[in-house]
Amino acid sequence: MIKIKLSTLTEKNIQMTIDKFFHSMKVMWKTYKYFYLITLTFSDTKSFLEFQKNIGIRHIINYLAQFYKDKTGKRDITNVWVFEFLKRDPHSNTLKKVNPHYHILIATGQEVKFPKLDETIFTYGYTNIKRVKSKNLDEFLKLAEYLLKQFYDLLIATKKDRKAMEEYL
Repeated sequence: MIKIKLSTLTEKNIQMTIDKFFHSMKVMWKTYKYFYLITLTFSDTKSFLEFQKNIGIRHIINYLAQFYKDKTGKRDITNVWVFEFLKRDPHSNTLKKVNPHYHILIATGQEVKFPKLDETIFTYGYTNIKRVKSKNLDEFLKLAEYLLKQFYDLLIATKKDRKAMEEYL
């Protein structure tokens, strides 16, 4: 079983992660032309743990890169991804457990239609793929804010709150 020790995260660690993510997004915007947001949602925590044991996120990323290469003959593809398992309730301002899921942002040099992964290699829940069309960098970075929402929640959470969040894992 995977045990995440949220209580040991420092504000500095979390802020560094956020800063690196934004830097990666800026580089993607300058370097690539097409963007795709892929969400892998697990049926439940048990499915997520099976996925981690049997396949892992790296396998999915490699599959997408190979698919892109097979379709275009190119290797101009990169990605960033985040894992989420908590969501802030807007009414109570508390964090609640949600089905574990990954958000993967794929950037490519050429347009391609990626397959729905739950119809190919992802049997642990369901997937969604959307083409991201941003008019400018600021608009594109709003996507980074969305993807990092759980990190912002962790940043404002106290050490005691982070310890309480571990109960969800």
